[in-house]
Amino acid sequence: MGILLLPVYLILLPMLLGAAVAEEPKQPPLPLGMMLQMALFQLTGLPFVLLGRSMKELTIWVNIIYLSAGLFCFLHILKRGRLRSAGLGPRQRAPLILPLVFFLLLVFQLYQAVTLAPFDGDDAYYIAQSVATAEQGDLYRTIPYTGFATALDARHALAIFPLWIAFLSEMTGIHATILAHTLLPLFLIPLTYIVYGMIGQELLNRAGAADRQENRKASLWGFLILAELLMIFGAPSIYPASIFFLTRTWQGKSVLANLVLPMVCYIMLRIGRRREVLLKTGILLFCTNIAAALCTTMGVFLTALVIAGAGTALAIYHRSLRLLFRLFLCCIPCLLYAGLYVIL
Repeated sequence: MGILLLPVYLILLPMLLGAAVAEEPKQPPLPLGMMLQMALFQLTGLPFVLLGRSMKELTIWVNIIYLSAGLFCFLHILKRGRLRSAGLGPRQRAPLILPLVFFLLLVFQLYQAVTLAPFDGDDAYYIAQSVATAEQGDLYRTIPYTGFATALDARHALAIFPLWIAFLSEMTGIHATILAHTLLPLFLIPLTYIVYGMIGQELLNRAGAADRQENRKASLWGFLILAELLMIFGAPSIYPASIFFLTRTWQGKSVLANLVLPMVCYIMLRIGRRREVLLKTGILLFCTNIAAALCTTMGVFLTALVIAGAGTALAIYHRSLRLLFRLFLCCIPCLLYAGLYVIL
């Protein structure tokens, strides 16, 4: 029965969190909520790691915070009357062949991700860390290669994505390796394409004139198909994001490159179109920076660089220092995290 909890943590809870911070009903709440959920886990789990607490204690407190946040967002949604379905864009007719091609390519990727077992040496650490945490109950106090006890691994301990997998394993009763290699790709791959669809929608909203309204839906499906083809055939070496996307889907560095950074790009596109940082957008960007820290140590530096570069360009274009200052406030987690990394 524990497997029934997996959609609760991966779909229902993010949907509630995302609907509460969505500025418009048409925004898909799932990827927005995933940024908030990952940020909540990072904020809760990092103190437990640094203080040497147990996985059992972390699980209890994470569930309390998730339940409280979900209930608060649910009441907020009811109060605002925004519990409505969201899509990737206007409900316009598009040639049936385009969504058909997209979903066929998506099913092909999901099938390959589940049935194949690509070799990756990093699993000797990351997946082993998740398994060790789930089975032994300590937080980064075990050497994954040997199983022996050790002091805090400061190099990896600040990015606790393996603990998130261990948490899901603990709650569902599914072995961490099976969860990471078989089940998480079924969720993370479609979620990534939702984010790409949001980016495509923003680009089309900026470029589309009134006489192009009827073609936007077809253009959006074409954009998504192009993204799929780049992912499937984008393998000139072992280093591109596309390789990580399909062969290391469950690793934090893959989630950063294919989900978190595209989400940052989407947020910056919205800010550029609106010419200001609205409250909910600021909250989302703030939490996305924390989610980047959950994925990998370099996440906070990369997201800060993207925000700094795009924010400077937007501030110059719109002649607004206030815009740049608000973006700086959203990057405070990156600065604090960098300081903590230097201290440890």
